[in-house]
Amino acid sequence: MPILERVAVIGGDRRAIYSAIKLNEKGASCTLFGLEEEPTGTCRGFRKGLCKAPYLLSEALKEVQTLLLPIPVSADDKAVFAPFSDRTILLSDLAEAIPPSVLLFGGKIPDLFKEKCRCHDFLEDPVFAAANALPTAESALGLVLLEREGILWKSSCALFGYGNIAKELTSRLLALGCTVTVFARREDARREAEKAGAIALPLESALELSSHFDLLFNTIPAPVISPALAAGFQAEALYMELASKPYGLSAEAKSALRCSYRLASGLPGKYCPKRAGEILADRILELYENI
Repeated sequence: MPILERVAVIGGDRRAIYSAIKLNEKGASCTLFGLEEEPTGTCRGFRKGLCKAPYLLSEALKEVQTLLLPIPVSADDKAVFAPFSDRTILLSDLAEAIPPSVLLFGGKIPDLFKEKCRCHDFLEDPVFAAANALPTAESALGLVLLEREGILWKSSCALFGYGNIAKELTSRLLALGCTVTVFARREDARREAEKAGAIALPLESALELSSHFDLLFNTIPAPVISPALAAGFQAEALYMELASKPYGLSAEAKSALRCSYRLASGLPGKYCPKRAGEILADRILELYENI
């Protein structure tokens, strides 16, 4: 079994920093690149000297064994997602500099990296998806409280889809006194939602109930919400998009909305980066045990 020794963390949000700290605690030597402007003071890896922060990309990748990239790797298909850096780390430059022996972790990994080295895509990893659903759901609830003037108690909530995130959301919304209606394609998913205490209905029945909800959460990464359905949401409602691209609303459906809209991507990295970063590190360590 290989030993995790040298890790380069390139770009990403605050969870990347906490991943590096956790990996360092487990014995890995971590290098952070493209994270030097992190503004909130949580970057204790830099402060305590736990993780190195070289100036050059070539230095960051020197003798590296493992590479951790953001989730997703890029927001524009040109550069590494690095919101805490004034550098532009082009995907092409990074791909050229990566040693072929590296094991690369990230989300929505571009093909040019897959052609260069071994890759593990977290967005295609069901174990990671299940673990990451809890911080995503709790972050979504926190964001709802920030966005709305009311409380969650007795709110009427609609969830589109019943995967990992929707399951975690359902249990927490019910515990907070909300009424939860799950709209799902599969009959087995609807049965599971009913067993959890939600009302469960086919997707096509959402149109006739569209005006009944205070809160709407989409977790299906496909444009399943029609313009007619979107137009029926009450003006005082909040629609929160928790799915990845192409999201639940087409451009036409989004323009038909009368209610508030919140694209809530990357929630764990924004609202609970410590736990989210530890989940990433734990999954990397678990995968290394099975190589």
